[in-house]
Amino acid sequence: MKKLILFLAVNLFALFATTAGAQPSAMPLPTHDALYKTFGEKPGLVALMDDFMVRLMDDPRTRPFFEPANRVHVKEQLVEQFCQLSGGPCVYKGVDMKTSHAEL
Repeated sequence: MKKLILFLAVNLFALFATTAGAQPSAMPLPTHDALYKTFGEKPGLVALMDDFMVRLMDDPRTRPFFEPANRVHVKEQLVEQFCQLSGGPCVYKGVDMKTSHAEL
């Protein structure tokens, strides 16, 4: 089940990251909350991002980008973003993906 959730999360992230580049000022909002509920709502997204942050820090390819970052804040922002993108009640107020990754 964890592998399925991680697979869904990565694909959801990739899908919306590419559309965020095409529409930097607005993220498309789903019309239903089925995906949000599948993830286990907010507690499920928090657990998913807990695991995701551990994996980011364990991977030598991504660790250098996140070592200087406020990882608690990054995780909170990812939870909010995934909550909104999956049809949950959250409103992501962070920086859009294109802007936040412009230096990469």
